[in-house]
Amino acid sequence: MQIIEKRKVFYIISLILIIPSLISLFAQGLNLGIDYQGGSIVSVRIEEKSPVSAADVRAALEEVNQQKAEVQKSGNDFYIRTNELDQQQTNELMTVLKDKFPSVEFLGAESVGATIGKELTRNALLSLLIAGLLMLVY
Repeated sequence: MQIIEKRKVFYIISLILIIPSLISLFAQGLNLGIDYQGGSIVSVRIEEKSPVSAADVRAALEEVNQQKAEVQKSGNDFYIRTNELDQQQTNELMTVLKDKFPSVEFLGAESVGATIGKELTRNALLSLLIAGLLMLVY
């Protein structure tokens, strides 16, 4: 295979893949997980007779001023990602869910502070930069 002779073709193919990726990255931004952003994840199980959707849970969360909460459904389990909640706010959230869905079962809650999240983000990006530079040197 004559890779050296066709290097311009490979450069063009690489650019065709890299440029849209970079545009997408800057346009949409990074979708960082809770470990990097900070916040809380509350896990609950709701086993109602009629199916419960993520939109139903999101509507219930609006009563405790959690309009920006992200709700993911996996079977009967729901993962509610919000800004960082203290114990009182978590209890309020569970009370509202208990009122709307009597069969709700609390599975757990995790919180990560924004300071820790920012530090993890900085360290991860620094690691990527160093790895990229070392690959270029190699």
